[in-house]
Amino acid sequence: MSRALVAKISCNWKNVSKFVKESELEYKMAQSAQPQEETTSSEELPLASDNVARIAEIRKPNLIIAGAQKSGTTWLHRALRDHPEFYTSVKKELNFFNKVDLYNNADALKEYLDNFERAGQQTYVAESTPHYLWVRENTEPYDPSSEPKTSGAFIKKVLPDAKIVFLLRDPVSRAVSAFHHHFAMGRLDATATIDEVGKQYGIIDIGHYARHLAYWKNIFTDNLYIYTYDELKSDAQQFLSHLFNDLGVEDQSEVIANQLAIAKINSKQNIKSRNDELVATEFPRVSLEQLKNLVRLYEPDIAYVEDYLSVDLSHWRDADSIHDSIVYK
Repeated sequence: MSRALVAKISCNWKNVSKFVKESELEYKMAQSAQPQEETTSSEELPLASDNVARIAEIRKPNLIIAGAQKSGTTWLHRALRDHPEFYTSVKKELNFFNKVDLYNNADALKEYLDNFERAGQQTYVAESTPHYLWVRENTEPYDPSSEPKTSGAFIKKVLPDAKIVFLLRDPVSRAVSAFHHHFAMGRLDATATIDEVGKQYGIIDIGHYARHLAYWKNIFTDNLYIYTYDELKSDAQQFLSHLFNDLGVEDQSEVIANQLAIAKINSKQNIKSRNDELVATEFPRVSLEQLKNLVRLYEPDIAYVEDYLSVDLSHWRDADSIHDSIVYK
């Protein structure tokens, strides 16, 4: 292996996007210049140089469905899979860019990109990890010159031209759905209340859309596409048509919406099916007063989304209707 190649592999990823584009050419030049080496055992781990070449060869994602949790992202991931101009990762929620400590890890990037090695010439290569949306409280402002501290900053370093899609549900219902999800997964006990555990797992904090969207907007500007869960629930075909038009692909919304017509969006049964022991168990109750408190808490976030999208979201403030819509079995 040439010294130049070894030095290149060990470099810091401050210029990672340029590094990825140049790696394949440099690898081939180095291989042609060095003498034939003995074949290594098939049981040995791949050399870092092997990963450099493979990284350069695999198509990179250029579309990320980055949130929000409990807002229909699983349904959307399935819908894009049925469109010929999209290649979506077989596994949903790859949870790569929310692990910012992997920024300097070429092997981890290679493992992530393996999810897209079968992508062809589709217009978009996509993955969906709704956890990416979450920007913690007191996060420092985005600084393009520093190492990434958030999912958004990490994505920008590795996939600078990626388009980001957010699907937002009213934050109160989203919080209740997340509360029930974590209960079903066995992370909360039956006596838990949303007031007591709201700070865990981002149950409440992920609904602070004003903070999250302002941060992402500063990074991706015109490559940010935001839709509401209401659009999807009320008319899936129209929602898909809107999305396909925004992304500049053929409108196959009618066919795809019909194919997925029986697919449940955020069904409680879908949640329960992940833990058979809880199928006969009711979800923890949430009182009307607790919902009203959440509406007050999220008022700035609701107003922010209304202004951003120029839509009326007054129903997001209707605690009574939200209370009546909650399913506990």
